[in-house]
Amino acid sequence: MSKNSKRNPSKKTSEKQVPTGDAITKPAAKFDIKTGAFILLGFLILMALTADFVKPVALSAVLITALIAFSAGTKKELEKRICAPIFAMAAYVFMGAVSTFYALSGKFALNEFCKIIISFLVYTAILFLQDGSETSVKKTMTLFSGLSALLSFFSIEAASARILYNGLCFILKPLGGALAEFGAYESGTRISSIIDAPNVFAGITALGTLFAVYLFIRSKNKKELFLSSALLGINALGFLLSFSMGATAVFIISALVYIALSVREERARVIVLMLETALITLLMSGLSYAGLGHPGEAVSFLPVAAAALEVLLLYFIHIKFGEALVAKLNKNSKAVLPFFGGVILLFILFAALALNITGAYQFSGGEVLRRGAYPTSGKYDITAESDKNVNVKVESQNREQVMMHISTVLYEGPAKNASFTVPNGSEAVYFNFSADGGTILKSASFSNPGNGKTDIKLKYLLLPEFISNRLQGLKANQNAIQRTVFFEDGMKLFYKSPIYGLGLGSFENAIKGVQEFYYETKYVHNHYIQMLVDEGIIGLAIFLFLILSSAYILIKNRKNRTGGDMFAVLFASLFMIAGHSAVEVVLSTITYLPFAFAVFALIVVSAGGDGGFEKKRRYACNGVRLFTAGFSLLFTVLLLGNITARNMAKSVNDENLFSQMDKAIKLDVYEKNDYLITYVVNSVGVSDETIKKRADLYADELSKVKSNTIQGKLIAYYFSRGKEDKAFEMAKESVTYTSSDKNSWIEAFSIFETIFDPAAKKDLSSIFLIKNKKDYYVKHILEIYDLLKQHNEKSMEKIKLGTRNNIFLSKIMEIKDLDSKKDLSAIMSVFSNELFDSSKAIDLDSNSVPDLITGNITGENGRLKLNGTAALNVNPKVYGRYRLAVECDHPEALTMNIIAPEVKTQTVGDKVYADFDINRKMDGSDTVIEFSGENLLIDKITLLRTDN
Repeated sequence: MSKNSKRNPSKKTSEKQVPTGDAITKPAAKFDIKTGAFILLGFLILMALTADFVKPVALSAVLITALIAFSAGTKKELEKRICAPIFAMAAYVFMGAVSTFYALSGKFALNEFCKIIISFLVYTAILFLQDGSETSVKKTMTLFSGLSALLSFFSIEAASARILYNGLCFILKPLGGALAEFGAYESGTRISSIIDAPNVFAGITALGTLFAVYLFIRSKNKKELFLSSALLGINALGFLLSFSMGATAVFIISALVYIALSVREERARVIVLMLETALITLLMSGLSYAGLGHPGEAVSFLPVAAAALEVLLLYFIHIKFGEALVAKLNKNSKAVLPFFGGVILLFILFAALALNITGAYQFSGGEVLRRGAYPTSGKYDITAESDKNVNVKVESQNREQVMMHISTVLYEGPAKNASFTVPNGSEAVYFNFSADGGTILKSASFSNPGNGKTDIKLKYLLLPEFISNRLQGLKANQNAIQRTVFFEDGMKLFYKSPIYGLGLGSFENAIKGVQEFYYETKYVHNHYIQMLVDEGIIGLAIFLFLILSSAYILIKNRKNRTGGDMFAVLFASLFMIAGHSAVEVVLSTITYLPFAFAVFALIVVSAGGDGGFEKKRRYACNGVRLFTAGFSLLFTVLLLGNITARNMAKSVNDENLFSQMDKAIKLDVYEKNDYLITYVVNSVGVSDETIKKRADLYADELSKVKSNTIQGKLIAYYFSRGKEDKAFEMAKESVTYTSSDKNSWIEAFSIFETIFDPAAKKDLSSIFLIKNKKDYYVKHILEIYDLLKQHNEKSMEKIKLGTRNNIFLSKIMEIKDLDSKKDLSAIMSVFSNELFDSSKAIDLDSNSVPDLITGNITGENGRLKLNGTAALNVNPKVYGRYRLAVECDHPEALTMNIIAPEVKTQTVGDKVYADFDINRKMDGSDTVIEFSGENLLIDKITLLRTDN
């Protein structure tokens, strides 16, 4: 309870509310229907917050926030609570709001800020309306622990029986139906939850679990005890089944913080309760695993049954045994610390045994057993003992492959008497065993003379299977290592605007320009770096001030607490938020943010009021209320403009498109660029001079925007307007800003192809473009190609272009040296007749083999060496009769496979010819030509059209 609550004699204190064995036998309190209704309503709103629904909810939130700020009776309570964290939260919200105006993408920024708007309503409601009593705070904790418990229950049920989950999807379908698209189970590893974000889900249930522990400890009667048992059991089971390793590590420390900071009278009860919960949850998670991922089967009801059983076990075991143990520990207070130390030692011992006690593994149908190991480089033999045939695929990952989630297959086939060679630089090796259902793999190992024999651990007898699977490759964990990539790339973006950042949502907008390989993520997975990217040093300083000032007032007011205060649970929750946000995206998600903001608000409610503002409380209070109301009203207007503009854009037709876009542009601050680009793109071919002039103005405005989509769309527009310089400028900006995304390069070269290739354009006008300004066009096209080569030289992942891009660029390179005035017919022939020439083909991965050729072929001293089977992939724009010519040292040893009509082959000297038709319509698919031979040296491969 806060210091301020003690000043008010009308409020009851709770100094004698520590529950004992007798305390929980009091008559049951009346069920709080209002809290239950809020839990259900809050859950439905959280689950319905799809992309289309979040803005209307945010609009409602700012209106309600404004009403709360100026409602009667809030001023007096707020004056008592004025402290530094309130101003830190105001600054956090304010900086986020300001950043939406300079963000790289207004659309992304608004989407991110809507989450803050909704969560700020939660903060404001608790801060302004909470009376500070223990009863009131317990109701708030019950509300949020209940929300997370509902999320946990439906996630467990969705991963198993899926009956109630399907009903939930039906209820929410009118609001967007996003839940219906989500899976809830990652096969063999963990539940992913109905929000399809297991790590975020783990963060929510962790906070719900901490709140439930407090509610359990503070229960005054059996009904409260049973309710808190339900909240604790369901949250804890969902948390463990999600098995987020980052969340688990931070939660363990948070639990220890809770224990360390608990009042002496409660510490033994907290330790015993956490021990009971941990043991029961581990047992129930093992029982649950058998039913996960089996909807429609009888076993699918096991996880829900396990959740119900966990609740009952927590309730009855604590009453029958837990309280007795607590009483004994309290009689001998000196025994609490040794008991706690003993528990820790037992936990460490159990972990050691669990990781080492293993046995045979029995396969179920279609199952793959994946196990990791860390052998040094060298050749190894596999020994496997089983009752039936077992196959194994052995994969290796070096550090770069771990980052990119790819691997090299070292061996695939029968497990018995297999061998594999681990390459230099390998971080981890994975054994993927598979067999028919019922097969028992008794043992498996790998060995070599230098390193001896290493057993492969199969069935972990003391751990649920999902935990065993998640622990594989722990030393080279893909997610952990890839997060370091996110962090590094986030810092690259931070350096672009270190003081105030790039604005909310900018990581998603700009990340493709700094990646060394392509990956998709909206966030850095570290909120501290995320703040640096979005809001710079200023934003990070504000966030740190919010965390530290909240911790400070808790610590400062610890001496003033009574037996019923929330110091331990709130400090542990704050630690959970601060620690988990360093490795996850939790503070960027709409499902987690309200929980975090609730914790910050409860900290102020319980410990605020002694923050050095005694002489100016009234002014500070008025300032906070004015800021809250002003901020709310401003974003009411901005959100109304955004929603109105979006509705106008959805109702456009051919007649009113341009007028509607003009209106939307004026109404919407955030998604203005979408309407601008719609106007510009649709203006192509329009004869109205007014529209054309306005489109030019809008295009020039858009050309200055940093975007991962806009510049690519402007390339074709500027070509259509005869502004080639601007078109090539947009092309360079587009591929540079999104350099890791191969689609940006493919799009740019495809546009060039439609402009300059007569076969693509289906008329001869492009030939005259080349004739008149060949050097200009070729120079600029090859400049883009050189940018791609430079990108590939410094990046881990080498980008390869599409088949038609390859063919087009090869033609551009060939006509580069032609005289356009004298060799017009030669230029025409290159575009119309030449489909492939290995001597002129592009090689972006610099392996001396043309990119259009794949398979068992290498480059050697300007020639190609075929050692097995290789394939040439081509995709002509003009179909007809083609001739393939292969010049090699032993043509009689070369075989070809061409799936085409009327194939005729012949050998003349050192060349093999094949004539065939490509007479299908342009459906976008490649024609594949296979070559086979052993140790053949090929000088040249050409494919020319012969019927033109």
